[in-house]
Amino acid sequence: MAPWLHTDVTDGRSAYYPTSSDTEGNQVTGGSFCLSRSRPYQLVLLRNGRIYCGGSLIAPKWVLTAAHCGTEQIRRIHNFFMHPGYNLHPRDNDFMLLELDDVSGWGRFPATMQCADVYSVSQARCQDSYRGRITDNTLCAGVEQGGIGTCQGNSGGPLVCNGQLQSVVSWGKSVCALPGQPGIYAKVCKAVQWMRSTIGRKCARSA
Repeated sequence: MAPWLHTDVTDGRSAYYPTSSDTEGNQVTGGSFCLSRSRPYQLVLLRNGRIYCGGSLIAPKWVLTAAHCGTEQIRRIHNFFMHPGYNLHPRDNDFMLLELDDVSGWGRFPATMQCADVYSVSQARCQDSYRGRITDNTLCAGVEQGGIGTCQGNSGGPLVCNGQLQSVVSWGKSVCALPGQPGIYAKVCKAVQWMRSTIGRKCARSA
């Protein structure tokens, strides 16, 4: 696993979410440009040349993204593995691993990226906003006043804290970054064992 893959989540800590700003409508709401080449693990998934989801390179030839992103239009993928506990209603365990044919020259990295500082929100407060839809496998993050957060096209991308992957962008309101309506992320710490076993099995078969 990549050294920045972390298994702890602490409420109240700030984090950033990097995403592409190449395509209109896929920008972080209220974000600003990241430093050039500061997010080497970030990649984008394209459909008909347009960005529709993000992902993180967590090991050689392995990408972590959101299960709801699907795989129908993704090329250069050798295999894909959805989390066995993935559920759409309510959305839970929203993880998918993509095994790439080859990392070299894969896809298109965005020329510019945007970052935004967001803060984790307690499960109790998040339940007040999304009654019955928050599980132990989800993390809520945003800013209280709104105006900053993820939006359409950001799904599958990373929420990073202190240089370590914390969560995967999962879902939110159709109107992005509203006050009191944080974004919903899938906690990576809940899927580490599944990721390690999945990648480990594949590597063992290839040896």
